[in-house]
Amino acid sequence: MLDLLVISAHPDDEILIAGPLIATTSARGGSSLILCATNGEAGTGNALDLALPDDIRTVRSRELRCAAEMLGASSVQFLGFIDGGSSGEAIGTPKLTDNIDEASARIEDLILSSAPKVVVTHSQDDPDCHPDHLAISQATARAVERVRTRLPNQPDFYFSAFPDAARRHIVAQGGSLSQAEVADRLAPSLTAPTGCDLEIAITPEIRLQLLRSISCHGSQARSLAPLRSLLLSEQDRLALGFNLAPLSS
Repeated sequence: MLDLLVISAHPDDEILIAGPLIATTSARGGSSLILCATNGEAGTGNALDLALPDDIRTVRSRELRCAAEMLGASSVQFLGFIDGGSSGEAIGTPKLTDNIDEASARIEDLILSSAPKVVVTHSQDDPDCHPDHLAISQATARAVERVRTRLPNQPDFYFSAFPDAARRHIVAQGGSLSQAEVADRLAPSLTAPTGCDLEIAITPEIRLQLLRSISCHGSQARSLAPLRSLLLSEQDRLALGFNLAPLSS
């Protein structure tokens, strides 16, 4: 039985939607699997000036495996869909946003075979949500609904309550602010929302693991720089929040 299944859209999303939870699960001796829907071919913030999608795909897949190791994840799998980009403009097939049903069916098979105790994916209520984030969130929700009566122990299913909103702020601020300014502006986004169903504290040990995992994503260094600055700041109370997904009765 798997303790934690994290389902993300792109390499580096695993840090934002569940990095502290993966690290905490590992520290407690639990097992976790990161399932990534795409290989991040359309990713921005490219610090390596990679020209070809195949190069980006290879590099970002390797980066995710490195980050997973830093966080203590047991394994990584890819669904192999095409990253559609923030506006859905990327070219290639099969694009995730066009194949939500297929993605959902494959997630369903994985849940049935691994029987995870907890499933986590992207939030569905961020107004600026990346199309791929919303697509994989919808696919996961559908899959969890279908397996509810087919597993002896139903998994707890959570939407991340922090990362997509935090990513929006991080990207908007860019790298032009000082560490103190970044920490000050992003602190509300890096504190678990009031009333969230599950809160994971970002302890000093987890901060270090997050920083190491960020370092693995070298191709995305520019876009992850503000988050790295925040983790290096003097901000004391950082936490990741999750909301228990409402499932039909």
